[in-house]
Parts: sequence; C-alpha cells; structure tokens
Amino acid sequence: MVKFNLIGILALIVGIILLFSPAIGLTAIGILSGLILAGMGIWMVFNLLNEVKTNQSVAFVWGIFAMVSLVLGFSMIFQVITIDYLGVSYLLITGILIIIAGVLMLSTSPGSNIKKYLAIGFLLLGFLYLLITALNLSPLYIAIIIGLGLIIYGLIVLRIGR
Repeated sequence: MVKFNLIGILALIVGIILLFSPAIGLTAIGILSGLILAGMGIWMVFNLLNEVKTNQSVAFVWGIFAMVSLVLGFSMIFQVITIDYLGVSYLLITGILIIIAGVLMLSTSPGSNIKKYLAIGFLLLGFLYLLITALNLSPLYIAIIIGLGLIIYGLIVLRIGR
C-alpha cells in the first residue's frame, strides 16, 4: 500500500515538473533516450556476438544498428548532441531505432513475458516519437505528453492504492 502511494506521488511530482518546465524535462528525456539507445546498442552487441557463429548476415545487421545506437545514445547521454540541436530529425532516428529494437526483442524472445512487455513498451514509445515527428511538433511536446501521462498514472495508482 505504501509502495503504491509513493510511486503515485513520485509520478505526480515528476509529471507536474514536466508540465510546468518542459525544457528541464526535455534535457532529462534526452539523457534517458540516450540511456535507452546505449542500452539497446549494448544489447545488440551481445546479440551480434551470438549471431556471428551461426548467421553472418544477421550479425552484420546487428552490428550496424548497434553502432548507430551506441553513437547516438552516448552522444545524447553526454550532451554532445541535444534534442534542441537535432530537433525533429533526432525524434525520427530515435523512433525508428526504438521500433527496430522492439521488433527484434519480440522476434528473439517468444517465451519471455517480461521481454514481450518491454518490447511492446519500446514499440509504443517509438511510435510516439514518430507521431511527434509526423505532426512536425516541437520536441517539447514529448515532455508535455509524458508529463500528462505521469500525472494520469500517478492519479490511477493513488486511487487504486487506497
């Protein structure tokens, strides 16, 4: 019960911060997106090492996506490239990479429920990035959308936790 209330309160606080100060949220989203991309790149490197023995062409594809994910991810983590600088093109590239990672996760782990839910979450996040890109909206809207989502999530968790 206390755990749910704490999670709900934290979600509400972060959601309100993202709504009232999307620029701070945009920096945090850039760093978190970089962490996601770097993590996906490291995961793709491990899959590359597993596929080298069996299928060279699949390993080559893993290698290309791993390299792009790692470079873009670490540049976002260390703020070499910011979302403000890249704008909508960053969202397009990141959305496509996140969708590819989601599809690859769904195809490589058919029996694992945790990986399946994580892959579905990646697919939804990737499509959200592509939607923002297609509508040619400012990246600040991602912070606002995530802020609204966190507020709704926090209210639901607080309501269920009581």
